[in-house]
Amino acid sequence: MRDFDSNRIYEILGEEFKNIYIVDCKTQQIHAFKETDVLPGFSAHMLYNDAMNQYIDHCVYEKNRDMLRIALSFNSLYTRLENAEHFNIHYQSKTDSEIHFMYTHFGCIKDHDKITQIVIGFANEDLDIRRNNLDMINNVITPSGLRRKVLIVEDNELNREMLKATLEDEYDVLEAVNGEDGLQL
Repeated sequence: MRDFDSNRIYEILGEEFKNIYIVDCKTQQIHAFKETDVLPGFSAHMLYNDAMNQYIDHCVYEKNRDMLRIALSFNSLYTRLENAEHFNIHYQSKTDSEIHFMYTHFGCIKDHDKITQIVIGFANEDLDIRRNNLDMINNVITPSGLRRKVLIVEDNELNREMLKATLEDEYDVLEAVNGEDGLQL
C-alpha cells in the first residue's frame, strides 16, 4: 500500500475523529491512520469485512446490526462510494450500560476515477451535538440551508407523508418505498 496522503485524508474527514482507518481496495486490508481508542476488529492488516463484522458484534446496539452488515459490506461500501465520494452512517453503540449515538464517515481516494483507498472515521454523535449547540449559541454555524438528512423507508404512502410532514421543518427528508431503494439513496 502506498503512503497515506494526510492532507487528503483530513480534507475528506476533518480532524475531529478519534479513530481513522484506511482500507486498501486491492487487498481489502485495514490500516490504522489515527487510532486513539483501539476498536474491536480493527487490528493491523485485518480484512475489512472481518474487521467491520467484529466491530458490529462488539460495539453496535443489537437493533442496528443487521442494517449495518448489509450497508457496510465491502462490496456495498465500494459501490456506494463510486456514486458519492463520501457519506455518513448513523447508528447506536453500546457500552456496559449506556447507549451512545455514533456515526462513521466514509470517503474515498481515487486514482484516475478508480477508488484505491477507502477512508473511515469513527465519531461519537453525542459530542458533535454538544459542539453544534455551542456553535448555535455563538452564532457561528453555517446558514440554515445546511440541515441534517433523514431517510424515511416506508411502503405505506400515508405513513410516509405523515412522517415527512412531521420532519421536513427541521430536516432534509429523503423517501424510499422499500429497503432496496433506501440503500440506494
